[in-house]
Amino acid sequence: MALSCLPKNGLSATEKQLKQQSKSGLVSAQRMMSAAGSTPNGAMMMAPAELLESRDTPWARACAILPQLQRGRKMENSAWGITKAHDDYAEGVQMMKLLRKKNGNKKAREEPLSTTFITNDLLRDERSFYMDCEDFQQKTFKGWSTVNFGAGTVKEPVPKVAETKGWSVALKAMEVTIRHWILNGFLCLYSATAFENTLHSLNCAVDSIEWSMMQCPNTPTAERGIFEHAFLRGVMRLRLKAYTKARKMKGPKSGYTLQGLISLAQDLIDNADTNPPSETTSDTHVGFLFSFWAHHKAGAYSALAYAYLQMAMKSAGKMPRSTRHQAESSRCYKTAI
Repeated sequence: MALSCLPKNGLSATEKQLKQQSKSGLVSAQRMMSAAGSTPNGAMMMAPAELLESRDTPWARACAILPQLQRGRKMENSAWGITKAHDDYAEGVQMMKLLRKKNGNKKAREEPLSTTFITNDLLRDERSFYMDCEDFQQKTFKGWSTVNFGAGTVKEPVPKVAETKGWSVALKAMEVTIRHWILNGFLCLYSATAFENTLHSLNCAVDSIEWSMMQCPNTPTAERGIFEHAFLRGVMRLRLKAYTKARKMKGPKSGYTLQGLISLAQDLIDNADTNPPSETTSDTHVGFLFSFWAHHKAGAYSALAYAYLQMAMKSAGKMPRSTRHQAESSRCYKTAI
């Protein structure tokens, strides 16, 4: 277990508190998965109603400590992001359930809007995700076009659209497909072991966002939508999580290499460091900066720690290489928490 690799002595009071919170969170997550009839490596299942109504859900636990955080003016805590993510997700799911086939454009307007809320939630903090109906996936993709084509297919017509209607229109059209890729990648990640499909969708999303940002660097912030580094990091972190899970489940002979994992994690860290929040960063809710900078960097350092630990185990007995990898793994874990 990753927590067992952390130093046991010489921790500051804050580090001890964070370590204890991590242990408590792990126990709670395991209890929730057991109650839902699933395992960490199992298929996604519908959450029982009694579980969703309990105080053991991540969003209920987060909401319970908000008054304490408010009194102490503690803004750098994942509880803010989890509660905001849950609010977005609940609104998106409710909107999705109410969709009905109608003449006119109302349904066409509602579908992208529900996808917007749901994907915003997943990229902010996927711990707020749950399924409360058996046909969730059918409802989610009902009426949507498939997204198993590549990023090149989407990018090809964009310059022509931008030339005739402007980049704001072209980017908005791309956004719908990109959000579908994100949602498809997430559902594939947690409902099956088809990591190729997951990584295909998320790679397409990352590629399309990066390409679009390069094509129109001078587009006003208000018109960029998802084509911002903060949103991009959310997709990069989800992709990194998928790659890490693939490596853990498929093993070293699967083609999912530790070096590939390290590269993805470092790209995410570099993006966060190269694009720090500025004074004009839109802080749309308390904890926005923590969610889209610190939280994503922590996920990247955690992945690095796992990779270096595996490298240390692989080179066991080969000094000083093994010792060096162990030290790097410990450093990354401490940075993550």
